[in-house]
Amino acid sequence: MAQRYLLTADGLTSEVGVRPLPGGLYEVEVGDQRHQVELKRIGNTDLYSVLIDHTSVEVYASRRPGGYDVLVGNRVYEVRTGPAVRRPAAEEPAEGPWTLHAPMSGIVAEVSVEVGEPVAQGQVLVVVESMKMNNELRSRRDGVVAGVHAALGQRVDTDQPLITVADAEAGRG
Repeated sequence: MAQRYLLTADGLTSEVGVRPLPGGLYEVEVGDQRHQVELKRIGNTDLYSVLIDHTSVEVYASRRPGGYDVLVGNRVYEVRTGPAVRRPAAEEPAEGPWTLHAPMSGIVAEVSVEVGEPVAQGQVLVVVESMKMNNELRSRRDGVVAGVHAALGQRVDTDQPLITVADAEAGRG
C-alpha cells in the first residue's frame, strides 16, 4: 500500500503516493504519472542521491515539524507528513504570520524584500547560495514583510528564520 504525502511548490499542492518496491526502490505516483525512484543518503548529511527513472538528481531534505523542506536544483518543495495528511489550509492557517526558514545551510546571495513591503504568493523573498547553486526561496502566501532575519553575505544554517510575512492588514497596523 502506498504512503500518501502532500507536496507543495510555488503555492501549488499535489498529493503524492510512495510505495516500496523490492531492491530498495520506490514507486512514486504524482497525479497519473508513476516513477521508479532509488534514494541513497550521502554520509550523515541531509544530502541524497536520487535516481528518478534512470536520471540522477542531488536532493537536500531537511526535517521540520510536520514534514520536510526538499531542495531539488534551485526549487524548494514542502513535503507534509503525518498519520493523516491534510490539505495545507487545514494545517497552516491562512491568517497570521508565516516565517520562511532556510531549507539548507549556505550564504545569503540576495535579499529581495524589505520590512513593510507587500509580497505575493510565489514571489522570491531571498536567494541562498549552497553547493555553488543559487536557490530562490519564495513566499507561500500573500502579505506584508514583517521581519527580515538575514542579510546579504550572511552564513545561514538549515531551519534558520530568514523572512517573516504577516497578513496585509497586520503589516499596515
